[in-house]
Amino acid sequence: MKVKNKIISIVLLFAIFLITASLGIYFYFHNEVMQWGNDLKLAYDLSTNDFFKEKHAEINVTKYEINIDLFPKEKTIYCKTNIFGNISTDQEKIELDFYDNYKIHELLINGKATDYNFNDDEIEISRIDTNADSFNVSIVYEGSPQSLGFGSFEFGKEGKHKVIYTLNEPTFASTWFPCNDTPADKAEFKISITNDSNMVSVSNGILESVEKQQDRKTYTWISKNPISTYLIAIYSAPYQSFSQEYVNSKNDTMNIQYYILPEKIDEAKKAFSNHPEYLEVLSNLFGKYPFIDEKYGVAQIPWNYGAMESQTITGIGSRFISEAGFFSDVLIHEVAHHWWGNSVTPKSWRDIWLNEGFATYSEALYWEKTKGKSSLISTMESFKVSKNSETLYAPKTNLFSKQIYNKGAWVLHMLRREMGDSTFFSTLKQYHQKYKFSNADTYDFKNICEENSGLSLDQFFNQWVFEGEGIIDIEYDWEADNSESDAEGILIHIKQIQNNYESYQFPVDILIKENSGESFISSHFISSIDTILAIATYNEVLSIEFDPESWLLASFTQSE
Repeated sequence: MKVKNKIISIVLLFAIFLITASLGIYFYFHNEVMQWGNDLKLAYDLSTNDFFKEKHAEINVTKYEINIDLFPKEKTIYCKTNIFGNISTDQEKIELDFYDNYKIHELLINGKATDYNFNDDEIEISRIDTNADSFNVSIVYEGSPQSLGFGSFEFGKEGKHKVIYTLNEPTFASTWFPCNDTPADKAEFKISITNDSNMVSVSNGILESVEKQQDRKTYTWISKNPISTYLIAIYSAPYQSFSQEYVNSKNDTMNIQYYILPEKIDEAKKAFSNHPEYLEVLSNLFGKYPFIDEKYGVAQIPWNYGAMESQTITGIGSRFISEAGFFSDVLIHEVAHHWWGNSVTPKSWRDIWLNEGFATYSEALYWEKTKGKSSLISTMESFKVSKNSETLYAPKTNLFSKQIYNKGAWVLHMLRREMGDSTFFSTLKQYHQKYKFSNADTYDFKNICEENSGLSLDQFFNQWVFEGEGIIDIEYDWEADNSESDAEGILIHIKQIQNNYESYQFPVDILIKENSGESFISSHFISSIDTILAIATYNEVLSIEFDPESWLLASFTQSE
């Protein structure tokens, strides 16, 4: 009947619309969220500011203790922060990152009042005893946090619900508590969050206690494992919670805890159901989930750009909770960060690709392990980046560009081919084990790759990480080789035409298709900007295809 057909057509069109819309959001994440830096209220120009200050190296914070009262109606906080640490010099002042828009009620150092002043976004605290090599700074303050970066401290709203959340990356934890705001200084952490009694307040680590005082409720969380300031989080909302149990191959058990607003709870249960599998696949690849003695968790926040891998508690934007599973890559990416970024943390933001490139490649590795090689190839193809870019190491303009994520993944993919699967994957496990709960930089990673493989990787890292700013751009042509009348063959002329790096050196496979219906792969190592390859064949050649299994970040264009 036409009515039935019409209904079916409407249903199909609606289904296509939903899929298209969801995929649109997915590609928004991969193509726009990676351009975060363009939308920031504070420009990241690493050519003049790489977020590294000499004072960061002079201070070693060992623990933060934060007691924070949230007042959503007034959009203010009342906070007491204790900072315990060591100082390596006899300098007269302790300099901490902290914004100056708060009213400070009390400031003590080792229990005694002292002088202080603000200098830009730092608080300079006079030391009373310059001979002591340890300190305890206690600051009581109140005010309205500035919202900088991606939303460092937000009094937000999702529908009818008030949602308070933080997103400190890269250097905005100091908008709401005094700290040594650098990824290199990891510390123990304890936080007590007080809000209205209908609000559930979530943070890093393990929930120690919940206390109710009249119409207010306090949640206290403790991180057993050291944490960088950019990974500290507060999520406070009228959450409902549910959990899954994760048991690894050695029978270690951990709760996966979810904090979701009521309207999304059913959808979230479906959207997040594969988290135990994500954890197990990545554990098999990289080693045991490093925070299994604490938790893994996900909290819903009203953030439009995607998700943030706060240590043990990922914050995810509401629009990325999809029961159809369109955003599995986002979830896998954030879980992977708990190895790459949260456990092994970069020494400085020059090494951001060690976070984002590794987490992005983890997406491809997950699909390879669960769906096969074709999924690896298709995922890597979706990560192709443009020819014009900048270096992976110490990017000059944008810490969070598509380049950092996708080219970073490609560098690991190409390194895997250079080293071979067995050596590459064993190296990743050793790299994580060696730097777990501490910090590493690109040179540390390069060194362990060279030690394990026995290869010199200077050329590889120079062209792909330290110096080269884009991808290989190849222009080629080919013709029959008639130099030997009694043999078939072809000549392939390969010319590198990129302007981002003079001459890449790389292995490349070429798929040769003959008129007999047979085909074979011819493998070569290219070491010059202009190369001619002579390849013997059995029959007349119909076509050639470069890099048929997508091992190389390159563009191939046949000359006209």
